[in-house]
Amino acid sequence: MLLVSRKKVKVRKIRVDGTETTEVVQIERKKTLIELLPEIVREGRKEAERILERISEGNRVALQTNELVLPSKEKSGLFSGQVKASNQTDWLNRLIYGDNLLVMQALLAGDKANGQPSMRGKIDLIYIDPPFDSKADYRTKITLPSGEIEQKPTVIEQFAYSDTWKDGTISYLKMIYPRLVLMRELLSDVGSIYVHIDWHVGHYVKILMDDIFGKENFKNEIVWKSGVVKGAKATSNKYGRVTDSVFFYTKTEALYFDTPYKPIDLDDPNNKFVHRDKNGRLYSRDNPLGDYSQEMIEKFEREGRIYYTKSGKQQLIRYLDEVKGTAIGNLWDDINVINQVAKERLNFDTQKPEKLIERIMSASSKKDMVVADFFAGSGTTGAVAEKLGRKWIVADIGKPACMIIRKRLIDQDASPFLYQSVGDYQKEQFEKSEFKRIGDLAHVV
Repeated sequence: MLLVSRKKVKVRKIRVDGTETTEVVQIERKKTLIELLPEIVREGRKEAERILERISEGNRVALQTNELVLPSKEKSGLFSGQVKASNQTDWLNRLIYGDNLLVMQALLAGDKANGQPSMRGKIDLIYIDPPFDSKADYRTKITLPSGEIEQKPTVIEQFAYSDTWKDGTISYLKMIYPRLVLMRELLSDVGSIYVHIDWHVGHYVKILMDDIFGKENFKNEIVWKSGVVKGAKATSNKYGRVTDSVFFYTKTEALYFDTPYKPIDLDDPNNKFVHRDKNGRLYSRDNPLGDYSQEMIEKFEREGRIYYTKSGKQQLIRYLDEVKGTAIGNLWDDINVINQVAKERLNFDTQKPEKLIERIMSASSKKDMVVADFFAGSGTTGAVAEKLGRKWIVADIGKPACMIIRKRLIDQDASPFLYQSVGDYQKEQFEKSEFKRIGDLAHVV
């Protein structure tokens, strides 16, 4: 086989009128994913532009408010009240069932008639944990008092998942691009986005995010040790995969960020807090003092914070109870996955530990800021936001997922929140239509 440009050619011998000759047959070569990326970006931009144009022209997708969930009453055995009027002036957190492409359109458009302003530029933190693997099993196991049942995805879920992976990674990237564009529109100027991903598509998603958010707004690739090598054999032909990546981007340079710290490990061989004063307070002796001005050194002297060695060198005394801890870098190997007996475990395959989300949320948001998750899964983002005093919006295309989230928040005794939806989709109507993609169905809805 010879390779000519983008076409393969095969030379074969044939007989014509009894005479042997050769024939060159051209075989069309499929484009590689790298070659297709510009096309994926171009299509994704056009789709996002069409959506934003429709919103600006007043063609809006509206959210239906199905229920005002009152966890404290529900926990005491009373029903949750149906919403009589959704034009509440106070903020209400929102759990939304539906395709997130439609959900984000509705949030961008707002619904003034029902007291829901546009969320454009008002979300301060977005964390998403989109599906990693086309072979994933999206059935959900639900535990009831009478036993355990297995909930298959609804028709719309099955269609969305098959559409997402129809052409493998290409379809996935086509799905995620316009969604990331809408997320950028929703972010505030101090906002950040964290995209949790793994080796299947992570490197390609990084390229798309550079295009959408700007390479200059890429802050970190956080590497989370998400597991351990199980049953590794000497005959294995690769290293065990034990990490996920979380891409951290901001909308502008005016981001909100509060460096997270972890407690100092006193058993660490490199621990310097090994000295005690007369009151028993642990302290370290840092050397040298050359980075401080003479004024500061004199201040330390007055406070009794300078230690003189036998050779006359000055060392600064730092007390353990006055330091925040050790600043956390981009390698997170201190947060374990959810084990079989963990209290927070919901038997949801893609569930992430609350400590992971707590670290992200504590670093990139503060109390009363708005956080969102558009691939909500088991609802960890909403549950953590509730605990940390953040306002939240979470959405998922899976009805079982939304029911699990609803119950999780009720069990947590969360503040009242709205349960909304883009609309219930009918299989019969869709099958009769000429539209065969989830994007097409989105336009119909």
